Amino acid sequence: MTLQNPQTGVIDTQVVSFYNKEAKKTKVIAVEPITQPSIEQPVTVKPIYPSVLISDGQLESTIKTDKYLETVMTTIQSSSTKYKKSIPINVEIQPLGENVTKYVVVLEVSGKKEQKVYTV
Repeated sequence: MTLQNPQTGVIDTQVVSFYNKEAKKTKVIAVEPITQPSIEQPVTVKPIYPSVLISDGQLESTIKTDKYLETVMTTIQSSSTKYKKSIPINVEIQPLGENVTKYVVVLEVSGKKEQKVYTV
């Protein structure tokens, strides 16, 4: 059974007991406090590796200045004939460490959008 604290109104004690029907007596075997859950405030977490989204207006100049993005775009366009005339819509660039960067490239290929992910 559980017991409610008369001062706080919170159920904070658990009791294990044995009831003897013949003697009409209850024997308490164990009493344990019930730990109350703590109320925590929500925490806003910043991403460890924030990303940058580059849209089509800035894409050309970024490809010219970012040699790795240029390599990714060249790799995509030379990987298949269907990608030769593909149009990059946007690129998400996310550093994953000092020497690793993830590029998520969204392309329009024959009227459909496709996504390619590369790490350099």
